[in-house]
Amino acid sequence: MATVLLAVNDLFFTAKLETLLRQAGHTPQKGGGDPLAAAETAPPDLLIVDLNASHLDPLDLLRRWKAGEATATLPVLCYTNHANVDGMRQAMELGADKVVARSEIAAHLPGLVTRLTG
Repeated sequence: MATVLLAVNDLFFTAKLETLLRQAGHTPQKGGGDPLAAAETAPPDLLIVDLNASHLDPLDLLRRWKAGEATATLPVLCYTNHANVDGMRQAMELGADKVVARSEIAAHLPGLVTRLTG
């Protein structure tokens, strides 16, 4: 099963994602203040990024993730609210492997993780 690093700041939604990941047999990890540093210490199988996260610059994180020697080939799943079309576009241009609406991620999370890490 996959180790999934979370760059998410909504505590309730983080708990929901962690529960869904554990139920599917995956291991969630919190990215803390610098998910890239966390990944360099213990590379995950997947990074999940909240494009609306206020505790970090999600697009800069994605840019640095895809440029990093240890992380460039690791997949990234981003989510945001359905109205953030510009953020979705920018994330895809920066190399996100999949971008989904926040309202859809919970319903499809186990399958998305399997597809992106399989």
